[in-house]
Amino acid sequence: MSRKIAFTRPALADVEDAQQWYDGKREGLGQDFLRALDAALARVLANPDQFPVRYTHFRRLLVRKFSYVIYYRYDRDSVVVHAVMHMARNPTLLDKRG
Repeated sequence: MSRKIAFTRPALADVEDAQQWYDGKREGLGQDFLRALDAALARVLANPDQFPVRYTHFRRLLVRKFSYVIYYRYDRDSVVVHAVMHMARNPTLLDKRG
């Protein structure tokens, strides 16, 4: 059985906001961000244990070429993305997301 990726609503909003911000900087940069995000998530699916727990019970993965991190948790069936946030943001924001 393979795991599925799921996003919480706040995490989906994070992705949309980042994509829009990057598109505002340069046309097509938002799509580049989404491709980098997809590549990072593929690495998580391949081996979710390879990324360390960095904030309470959330594992963290850096998005290559972009200053964003993915905070996630996983179980046998799924990887749940709780946040996709800029590295400068305080991870305590995750406390409100569960």
